[in-house]
Amino acid sequence: HDSAFSGQLIFDSRTPEYLPVSSGETHLYQSFIGWHIRPLKGLVNSDGFRFMDFDIDQSEFTQFIYTLPYPDGTLLVEVTRFGKERIQSPDAEQILRDYISQKLGDYTKLDEEQGCIPMSNAKLDLVHQKNVVQLGARNYAIKSSTGYAFKKMFLHAQSIANSIAQGESPLIYNTSHAHVQSSRFAFYDRLLLDILHRNPQQGKRIFISLFKKTSVPT
Repeated sequence: HDSAFSGQLIFDSRTPEYLPVSSGETHLYQSFIGWHIRPLKGLVNSDGFRFMDFDIDQSEFTQFIYTLPYPDGTLLVEVTRFGKERIQSPDAEQILRDYISQKLGDYTKLDEEQGCIPMSNAKLDLVHQKNVVQLGARNYAIKSSTGYAFKKMFLHAQSIANSIAQGESPLIYNTSHAHVQSSRFAFYDRLLLDILHRNPQQGKRIFISLFKKTSVPT
């Protein structure tokens, strides 16, 4: 902590801070707790995953289960909540125990993971400094209505690498809040975030309807 470093470019991926929300902005959390388990009866389908299963108690939130199988016959079962409050271990454990028992039967628990992703269209509390490249959440890479970020982060990293290889500055890829909110999808993000904030019990109905009416690739 007492050392000083210098360089031609600084890549900053620290956890960002958000400014207080203003009109038209919403700040929620995508919190999740998952168990890595080994079903004692084996997996019925080890090649497929369950994306968003809303067949659990919503508890006045929007929450679902997703399952991800591994080639070794084990499985990640994760409960995810969209809401103003983060899911806590006692609630998640009850949901996971009930879900696994009903869907998979007996199991051995191998490990546990938990985390939280911001779902926010608020402005970041950033000071843009010379020669500092903002990465990840600090560069508005998280899609506010879903929490997805990996594809956007990958494309950003690719653009940075290409610009450096060509002797150009990667600073042009630093994104502003105004730019993100001007995209054609920003309105839909704002609308969904506002619904999840004001009427979280509607989330299950909205997502089920969305999946029924939209093709899987889309």
